[in-house]
Amino acid sequence: MKTTSLLITALSATLYTYVLAATGLLLITSAGAMAQSRTDADMLLARASHARLVDGDIEDAISIYRQLAMSSSASRFHVATALVGLGDSYQLTGSTESVPAYERVLSEFGDQPAPFQQASSKLRLLLASNTAAGVTVNATGQHVLLMSEVPRFSTSLPRIYDFSPDGARMVFHAPATAERKARFPNLVRELYIQDTRGSVRRPVMDNAADWEFINLPRWSPDGNRMLYTAFKGIGDDGSRQLYKHDFLTGESRQIVNLEQFNSEALRGLNWMPDGRSFVTLWYDGVRRFSLDGDLIRHYEQKVDHMTMIGNVSPDGRFLLYHRVDPDKEDHEEMDLWMLDLENGTSRQLSSESGYEGWPVWSKDGSHIYYVSGPRDAHNVFRRKFDSNETPEKITTYSNASAIYPTILGEEGQISFTLMKDNHTVLAGNSPSEARTIVRGNSPMLSPSGEHIYYLNSEPGKTGLWVTSMEGDSSRQLVEGEIITPYGPKKFLSPDGSSITYAKNEGDVTTLYVMAATGGDAKKLYSTPGVRHLIPSWSPDSKEIAFSIHGDMMVISANSGEPKVLANVKHWESWNIEWSPDGAQLAAFAYLEGEEANHIMLISRESGEMQRLTLATEAQYKEILAWHPDGKRISYMYYNTEDGNGSRIIDIESGQISDIADLPDPMWDYFGVWGPDGRYYFSSATRGMGNLWELHAYDDRTGEYETIRISERGSVSMPTWNGDGSIMAWSEREPVRQMWMMTNYE
Repeated sequence: MKTTSLLITALSATLYTYVLAATGLLLITSAGAMAQSRTDADMLLARASHARLVDGDIEDAISIYRQLAMSSSASRFHVATALVGLGDSYQLTGSTESVPAYERVLSEFGDQPAPFQQASSKLRLLLASNTAAGVTVNATGQHVLLMSEVPRFSTSLPRIYDFSPDGARMVFHAPATAERKARFPNLVRELYIQDTRGSVRRPVMDNAADWEFINLPRWSPDGNRMLYTAFKGIGDDGSRQLYKHDFLTGESRQIVNLEQFNSEALRGLNWMPDGRSFVTLWYDGVRRFSLDGDLIRHYEQKVDHMTMIGNVSPDGRFLLYHRVDPDKEDHEEMDLWMLDLENGTSRQLSSESGYEGWPVWSKDGSHIYYVSGPRDAHNVFRRKFDSNETPEKITTYSNASAIYPTILGEEGQISFTLMKDNHTVLAGNSPSEARTIVRGNSPMLSPSGEHIYYLNSEPGKTGLWVTSMEGDSSRQLVEGEIITPYGPKKFLSPDGSSITYAKNEGDVTTLYVMAATGGDAKKLYSTPGVRHLIPSWSPDSKEIAFSIHGDMMVISANSGEPKVLANVKHWESWNIEWSPDGAQLAAFAYLEGEEANHIMLISRESGEMQRLTLATEAQYKEILAWHPDGKRISYMYYNTEDGNGSRIIDIESGQISDIADLPDPMWDYFGVWGPDGRYYFSSATRGMGNLWELHAYDDRTGEYETIRISERGSVSMPTWNGDGSIMAWSEREPVRQMWMMTNYE
């Protein structure tokens, strides 16, 4: 990759090491930093224990334990032990902070047996004595770590693994080993099999042919066969097929050709209980196939990009699935559904506000297991089928999420993936000079560069916060979860004086404005229903634009009634952008009679609309950004013919061109222009999974450069202060573990 004179030239000047601290922080330290010695850590633990047990000074003990728990150089054993001591100390004070302390050990330190068992036992006893009203908590379950690091995956896709019917073995897709890539150069990911103790791991098939990706394994009910998909390339030149593998003979055979997967993609599959056929989810509904690839039946269903199927009931009658509530715009408004495979009708099983997803049947069909809870704390629940009994809460996480519940060989054994995203805010004059500021995400710099506004999702701290550039004196400005955009967005006004945000409160969505220094928030606008309302500041900080369904509205930041500026069939609510001079707005719209969305230009004065993108761009588009010159708009286009990538349109001429084309399998995605308009910063992923890197495109030379690499997670879009001298962004370090829980009955 070519090197330009970007603000990145100092990247090689300083070496940084990323360390995942016990608190989940990504701390950046110089390569020569001295590690805390074992003796120092032992002494701190001894001091804390003496303060708690001998002196009775619980506050001093908490302070010492927290110091060690937040250390970036202490060993994992010492950090985990400190967290257990911290939980014990909090319990003595009656504080509920003991729960997240123990849970952090369970979610992040499964490789430390002694502290892990202590935390697990203490948490069970604690929860058993503090049962929440209206919810039955099973606190007797035993946890077994099956995989300390699950291969990267996207939660918008089906689970990447499955278990044998007896629960003794698991199969999963993972990056191809060096040995396998030497034999099969095109191979990126393939299937591996191991027992649940992790002692044996081997490729499922000996011959990977010329496939690039082999994934989506599903074990047959008799344990002798397995379904999986194999594909290479994308678009018309790609090839994707569904295979059946026979464990007895070691042979694989093609069942269904899926070459048109871009228009009718296979979204998930599961066996029928008799093992003679299987069901799949496509964009046009559910299909059932024989093992010879013959279509048995097509069930037309409403399917969106978030819909996922679970499994079929033991009697073969009902298929579980989840889908987004079509009447609500928030993706966290997920409901459970059930398809009757005999008569083809569907029935909604849940309608509660919030998230209910990933449903599976119990072995005897009497119960349904599913995932529910807040965005960053999904837990596994169990409810009796066709009953109004209160659901039982199986897992008890407050700072992590359990997804993909899977019933194993025996009743009372369940597996799930535990997820936790650790976010850190970084800032500096360049990526190479940046330092960690605080734990959080979606940073927004004040115009002076003296303060950083950010979002916090830690238990008990959820909301909007502000801190200094030194990371001290952090203050919470807004409590609770606010509606966040899918792409980059600032809640802070351009002049730095005010903050605007929206919240879903019950079945009402409300837009607020408040001073950037904090204080009481003022309601600007309320609308019935759960809406994905994302406000957008005008450049002069006097007005706020937003959309509700087909209405594009503008409201004064002081008060008053909103004005409907323009109306279409439906606006994409989360990506409304003002032109640099404030004279126009740009947004994605769905127009009557057209399936694809298009960029519309709206006059702030008259509301007159102009379509910028062409009708021939018949695929989905997102992530639009104005160039600082106000004459061009960039966006991301899902181009099935030539590959996905970033494009830019000249407003006056209407000419559309590609910004750049990173080599396959790189995928350009989020993008934003730097303050001087020379560099286009975009997030891109290579291969499969949520591994994102930050790149910069030089608009003068046409060259791309990688400026920030995340080996395990992702890098967000940067934001800048008023004069562009300081940039800030957040990085995500994911924790992905596979657990088995037993004896929770």
